[in-house]
Amino acid sequence: AITSMGIADAAFKNWTDRKSAADDLTLRTSKTTNFFAALTRGVRLSLQMAALGAGGWLVLQQSATPGVIIAASILLGRALAPIDQCVSMWRQFVRARKSWNAVRARAAMPGAEIRDYTPMPEPHARLDISNVSIANPGAENPILPSFSLGLSGGSITAIVGSSGVGKTTLLQTLAGVWPARDGQIALGGRDLNDWPSQDRGKYIGYLPQEIELLPGTVVQNIVRFSDIDSSEAISVTKACGMHEMISSIQGGYDAEIGATATHLSAGQAQGVGLARALFGTPVLIVLDEPSSNLDSFTVAKLTKALRRLRAEGRILLVATHDPRLMTLADQILVLNKSEIKMVSGPDYLKALAGQSAQPKGGASA
Repeated sequence: AITSMGIADAAFKNWTDRKSAADDLTLRTSKTTNFFAALTRGVRLSLQMAALGAGGWLVLQQSATPGVIIAASILLGRALAPIDQCVSMWRQFVRARKSWNAVRARAAMPGAEIRDYTPMPEPHARLDISNVSIANPGAENPILPSFSLGLSGGSITAIVGSSGVGKTTLLQTLAGVWPARDGQIALGGRDLNDWPSQDRGKYIGYLPQEIELLPGTVVQNIVRFSDIDSSEAISVTKACGMHEMISSIQGGYDAEIGATATHLSAGQAQGVGLARALFGTPVLIVLDEPSSNLDSFTVAKLTKALRRLRAEGRILLVATHDPRLMTLADQILVLNKSEIKMVSGPDYLKALAGQSAQPKGGASA
């Protein structure tokens, strides 16, 4: 992006500005440290000079011997040495104090210890949304009006709306990424927020819009880093039509994923993310723009897989602008800032086709 859009000079200037600011801060800190070090050394030398001068005066007054001068100088140097060392070691002391406080804070965190939980059986396919309003993390105001909804297994619900209306935030909330601002979301009668994610995650498949894969192999990402036989991962990728795509990756299922490992294209990463979302027996499957980086041939396989999942009684929520996926939907959840409404899939597609059929620039009928 930097090369293609000619941002190199501006990016380099931005980097040099940041580096200059960092250098200035380092110099200011060094000046302060050096000032106190020089001050303490100067005070120590002044005291030693004063002690030698006072000792010499006492010797001239025949009130002391020259040995007293030497002993006093040695004792004064020993007495001031700890102060000099404290100044020179102050930076290490501050770092040690910060580290100790960090260790204490980490030990006091509620989630520092591993808490046991009772594994729950597979919930029945029912998603209940009661007076829910959602907001971005840290925001005070909801981005969508509150709504209630009930979805049963064996259905596909497409979520549509303009860009930025809150589709991704809604899907993240329904998948349990973070709690709703108000209201309750229950899967199979159990509140998502009161359900430990380690147990709940087995029954939820989530594909984010921006695919994030963890360092490891492709197969480890698909099986969610569990100790499950890799053959199950291959079964999932074949069922969702991603097997050929993943096999084409250099290294295949054993390819390493990471910053310095095998580079995956956007489509390949989305294929791995889809397989990960559908792995196991998820009751609720939440997909955010699942076809955005897939070719037509792969999308056809994906639609076939979604039909099969619907026949198996899963709950499918799909945020999409792709008409190929909208045709699968039993109902369409239409989002806008003022209201949320549910319409049937065929009715929505008819209305959409009617809008596209209107002549441009002419009066509508």
